[in-house]
Amino acid sequence: MSQAGDLQRADDEDKRVLIHVGTPYCGWCRVLSQFLREHESLFASDYVEVLKERLEQADFPVLGANVYVKGTDRHPDWLPPYAVVERAGVRIGVVGTVTRSTPTTAMPARVEEFEFRSIAQALDRYIPELRRLDVDFVIALLHAGGRCDEDGSCSGEAMAELRRTTAAFDYAITGHAHSTPLRTRLGRAPIAQGLAYTLAFGVGRLERGPDGSVAGELVEFPVTYVDQVEPDSALAELVGRYREAVAEVAERRIATLARPLVRSGGEYGLGRLIADAHRAATGTPLAMTNNGGIRHGLPAGSLTYGDLFEVQPFQNTLLRLRLRGEDLLAMLEQGVGQNGPRIHVSGMVVRYDPDARRGSRIMAVELDGGGEVHRDSLYWLTANNFVATGGGGFYALLEAVEVEETGIVDLDALIAYLKKMPQPVEAPEDRRWRRTTR
Repeated sequence: MSQAGDLQRADDEDKRVLIHVGTPYCGWCRVLSQFLREHESLFASDYVEVLKERLEQADFPVLGANVYVKGTDRHPDWLPPYAVVERAGVRIGVVGTVTRSTPTTAMPARVEEFEFRSIAQALDRYIPELRRLDVDFVIALLHAGGRCDEDGSCSGEAMAELRRTTAAFDYAITGHAHSTPLRTRLGRAPIAQGLAYTLAFGVGRLERGPDGSVAGELVEFPVTYVDQVEPDSALAELVGRYREAVAEVAERRIATLARPLVRSGGEYGLGRLIADAHRAATGTPLAMTNNGGIRHGLPAGSLTYGDLFEVQPFQNTLLRLRLRGEDLLAMLEQGVGQNGPRIHVSGMVVRYDPDARRGSRIMAVELDGGGEVHRDSLYWLTANNFVATGGGGFYALLEAVEVEETGIVDLDALIAYLKKMPQPVEAPEDRRWRRTTR
């Protein structure tokens, strides 16, 4: 999110703007979505129509300069490519774009009507148009992330797209990479990326001199400390109403956990526990779950519905997939990320070589019942409907020879599993991804 605030005009010719870069967060809003799920008459089933309704309620523009109606050169009529914001006589043009990985990071079926094209080409198309509208500054806004190493070298989708952009922008704000702040420059333009949940945000400054020259800088990157933020009474009252509405659901006690479970590395106890829960819910010999769907750790002690909803908030449903061995192996290959596995599995042990050539990193897959996965055999696997439809880049699952929808929500499966386990619950410690070499 970019916010242009504290704008001031120094005089008739010299213009300045202060820029805040951050991300809003409301944990209880996520619990509210569970309340809505249990009262389905309160909202429509058409995702795009619901999205359009939310956009109409927003008091700020939502932009999509690189989002096109599939097969056309036009944007959805409810998603403009840019906006012009005017404050204290200063006109700021903002071109907004979204990561090209949206078809795999969102539920594929929900965005199948659209194409997510080059961010650089979108910026090159609309920055000149904004300049013709006589704006004082142009900001490139990217829901695409980047990172900078200690040696100062910067990489990631956002940096690559900005380097390919030929039209001049005055400031760039990136996102999507939730845990990595970004403070760098590209030519004369500062680039800033705040942290998720407004844990830290950038404050930048742009100045335009009488000769039309623009100078920009990232002034500071303060950490947000709760005791330094003045409470907003209206917002507190709003959240309080929702908190009360969902309290009966959110505070329901589910189980007791022996020790904290954190998300750390490619494989961890919480992920194994979830994969086991999904497998138990559907009765298949095998199961997998994507790490991106595990959104929070768990504290030791008593667990409530709200705690578990923080872990699996998406309300994905579980599917039973019958896969050829070659497609199962291909899915596991797709599950190897740059820093290790990016999925958790149940019912199998995967031996892999992360340094091997892409496409050849899976050495062997041992089944809990004995034996190994063979390319020409068939296997039943449980997966959620996000990855089963190609989300996360798990295209091998689209090759399933048989698909059974269970209607079981992933969170419900986890809750049922925890309730049946001896208390306090211990997460499984057996490593299921094991590095090896040929």
